[in-house]
Amino acid sequence: MDKEYSIDNMDEHYLTIIDNMMNLDMMYEATDFTGNPRYAAIANSQAEKSSDTHVRPDGTTFHVVNMDQKTGKALELMTAQGYADDSCWARGQAWAIYGYAQCALRTGRQDFTDICRKLSDVFLSLLPESGVPWWDFSAPRPCPYDASAATIAACGLLKLSRLLSKSDPTSAEKYLARAFKLIEDTLRECAAPAAKLEGGSVDFGKGGWETILMHSTINGNPKATRQFMDHGLIYADYYLLEFGNEALKMQKAAQANGHAE
Repeated sequence: MDKEYSIDNMDEHYLTIIDNMMNLDMMYEATDFTGNPRYAAIANSQAEKSSDTHVRPDGTTFHVVNMDQKTGKALELMTAQGYADDSCWARGQAWAIYGYAQCALRTGRQDFTDICRKLSDVFLSLLPESGVPWWDFSAPRPCPYDASAATIAACGLLKLSRLLSKSDPTSAEKYLARAFKLIEDTLRECAAPAAKLEGGSVDFGKGGWETILMHSTINGNPKATRQFMDHGLIYADYYLLEFGNEALKMQKAAQANGHAE
């Protein structure tokens, strides 16, 4: 973080964020809906490119890559919301886990599955004793959590478990168990006090948290125009609910197949 970035020539530069991995499922859906394979091909190309530009050899991720518009070459590797350009921003890592799991489920491609496993293993290995990710795994301690990174990653781990259920059931069970533990730890550490309706108004309890989960961090970058840390965040709540819905679907499917709950 020894310099600030000012990139305003979009004819030469193109900023791509790891968050974009979450958008690729829409492209696969467009192919399913229209029958035109072009959309899925674009999604595959983006996932392949991001595996080269955003995923580091050690399985951590860059947040932002500035790319040459004409050649596709990576010009700068940096962050916007993480601690530093070379750090591992927890929510970015979670976006990548979820995104590559989606791509693998859509395509059946082993390379996407392998990338997802590597990203997941690194994420899980970096968790602190509490089981809830720091907002950036490289930020100085003590520092705030990011509950949203936990719930997003947990949803990605559910998808990874589905991917491996037939080819590697032992690993599938491992990732499934880690997904549930991630949610359990997050609820223990980050569940907001129960709200109450009193006299026609809502009492959000101690701390005034208006979300289901406390302790997310939208942006802790030291050079951000505004740091916004340790707060409620809709991403955290949304993916917590998605996790619950997907878990219920899994339970119903298991019961339909004659398995115990």
